Parts: sequence; C-alpha cells; structure tokens
Amino acid sequence: TLTAAQLLSDQVATLDDPKVQRLAPRLVMTLDKAIGFAQSVLDYGREAAKPPQFTPIPLRALVEDAGFEARVTNNPLVAF
Repeated sequence: TLTAAQLLSDQVATLDDPKVQRLAPRLVMTLDKAIGFAQSVLDYGREAAKPPQFTPIPLRALVEDAGFEARVTNNPLVAF
C-alpha cells in the first residue's frame, strides 16, 4: 500500500549512503504526489471533490523533474 511505502521511504531517508540521500527526497515527493492523487480520486468518487485550484509553479523545477524521470539529466546531448 502507499502507506507502507511511505513508512519505508521515511526509514530509507535516514540511511547514511550518499546515493540514498540524493534520491530519498525525490522518492518521498513522488510518494506524496501518489498519495495526494489517490486521495483526490477517492474524494471524487464520494462527490466531495474540491474544484481545481490553479497556482503558479516553478517551470524550471518541472522541467528538471521531467528530465530526471526520463533519465536524461546526465546526458551530454541534453541541456536545460
């Protein structure tokens, strides 16, 4: 379940491994997004959904996240 994954990610985030420390915040953020999405689906099913709220987002962070997910951030042929 997402709750178990979140608890596990919290434990992983405390490890001293530098690679884990670099990836843990992204793991926690991804799980938080998944939990939020699952909650919004449940709310919609109960017809208790809130209307969307449009807010500005930092575009650079969005592009960097997309590059990371596409595994191109360290590719010398790709620049952001």
